[in-house]
Amino acid sequence: MIDLGKKPVLSLTKGQPLSLTKAAGRRLSRVAIGLAWDPAPSLLGWFGGGSVDLDASCICLDGRGQVVDQVWFNQLHSRERAIHHSGDNRTGDGGGDDETIRVNLEALDPRIAALVFTITSYTGQTFDRLAGSTCRVYEGEQVLAQYALPGKGSHTALVVAGLRRQGDDWEAEALGIPANGRVVHDLVDQASRGMGPWTAQSHRGYTGPAINDRRQP
Repeated sequence: MIDLGKKPVLSLTKGQPLSLTKAAGRRLSRVAIGLAWDPAPSLLGWFGGGSVDLDASCICLDGRGQVVDQVWFNQLHSRERAIHHSGDNRTGDGGGDDETIRVNLEALDPRIAALVFTITSYTGQTFDRLAGSTCRVYEGEQVLAQYALPGKGSHTALVVAGLRRQGDDWEAEALGIPANGRVVHDLVDQASRGMGPWTAQSHRGYTGPAINDRRQP
């Protein structure tokens, strides 16, 4: 169980940057991003008026906003094994985070300039069916910051937050950009624009190998 009382937890607002070094009081080598969502109550007032199947993912971008790698339900580790996805939660039921993405910052591919975290609805359910959702930034078991995500809407995806490399430091930023998409690849353009501007040529969309978008049974 996460103890939120160890020290004050910073509440981020959309567009607000946060130095991870300043938040923790020292340079961090590992962080985790926890994403949680709850279904809206039914007309009778009970939760469980239908589960909400959302998927957390991470898009790794270079200094031009181009995709280096992606971590999602069909690829639970980055190629260099520095990013690890907790696995697919298909209901959103229960307390705590529904899906967690852990990052070893020191082991990341040196080309990676930014990590963008997203939520998508594989089945096309809209965010109208959510009571609320939250993004948390952890060091170990301690919550450094949290972001209450934008409310309900007819969108099927959300570009949640990003981590941007700033020299030897990493800076977290709450994005909260509504979007539409079933899988992480559908959000590449929005993720790149959300974390821009970039220092070199602009992003031109996903140009990697063909992707198997089919969910595993």
